[in-house]
Amino acid sequence: ALFAFNYEIAKTREVVSETTIGLIRLQWWRDAIAEIYEGKPVRRHEVVDELAKAIKEYDLPREDFDNLIYAREFDLEGVAPANIEGLNNYCDFTTTPLYRLALKITGESCYDSGESARLRSESIRYARIGILRSVPFMRSQRRVMLPQDVLIKNNLSEQKFCDFNQFENLPEVIKEVLESDNGFRNDQSKPKSCFLRAITAMSDLYTARIES
Repeated sequence: ALFAFNYEIAKTREVVSETTIGLIRLQWWRDAIAEIYEGKPVRRHEVVDELAKAIKEYDLPREDFDNLIYAREFDLEGVAPANIEGLNNYCDFTTTPLYRLALKITGESCYDSGESARLRSESIRYARIGILRSVPFMRSQRRVMLPQDVLIKNNLSEQKFCDFNQFENLPEVIKEVLESDNGFRNDQSKPKSCFLRAITAMSDLYTARIES
C-alpha cells in the first residue's frame, strides 16, 4: 500500500497535461491522507483504503506522507536541478521519507541519529542511480533531471540532451553524476537494517551495470 501510494504521486507529471491539474491531483492525495489522520471516512480508493489500514496498524507519522506529496510538486515545475547538490536534495525529499515509513512497517525504524544518517545517504544514492537508469525514458519525455552545471560543463544543452541523435558527452555526464556518489560511501560498514542492506546491494548492482 505504501509503495502503491508513492507510485500514484510519483507518476503525476506523466498523467497530467497541465501544471494546475497536477497540483489538483496532489492536493487530492494530501486531503485523502489528512482525512485518514483526522478520523474522517476513508475515501473509496483501492490504494487509500489499504493505506489507511497500514497507517493505523503501524502508527505511521503523517509528516512523511505530507513531505512526499510536497516533494512531487517539483516535478511539475519542469526544471532540471542546478547542480549535484540540487539533485541530491530532490532524491532526499522524494525518497528518504518513503524508506523511513517502510522501515517503520518492517520494525526496523531508523529514528536514532546514526541509522537515520545512513538511511538518508542510502536513499539519496538509490534514487540518484534510479534517475541515471531512467535517462532514456526521460529523454523520450523531454524531461531533464541531470544537473545543469554538469551538462554545461560537458557541452550539453537541455535541447541536445533531449535530442536522441545527440549522444556525444552524455556518458561523461552520467559518469560524473555517478562518481559524485563517493561522498555517500565513506561508511563502508553494513547497515544494521535488513531493508537498508537490500537497498545498498541493489545500488551496488545497478552502479556496476551502468559502469559497464
